[in-house]
Amino acid sequence: MQDYPKLKKMVFDLNSRVKALEISLPKWISLGDAAKDLKVSRDTLRKYLKANFEPEVDFKKIGAKLYISRDTLFLVRTHYEK
Repeated sequence: MQDYPKLKKMVFDLNSRVKALEISLPKWISLGDAAKDLKVSRDTLRKYLKANFEPEVDFKKIGAKLYISRDTLFLVRTHYEK
């Protein structure tokens, strides 16, 4: 039980780092940038988004470009890392 303060400090530090990372990422990421990051084609990613996520919530069209929310990108990333 002596390690509890140390563990508590580590969890607090990790939580702070995650929040800092969330702040540094944009809320919406372009489909092209996300596809490049995931190493899949834009068309493959677009089809996956349309089949599994909700338009205007998880992804949206702005002008001629499709954008993905950063939260959705984290979910998509776990799918393609399998």
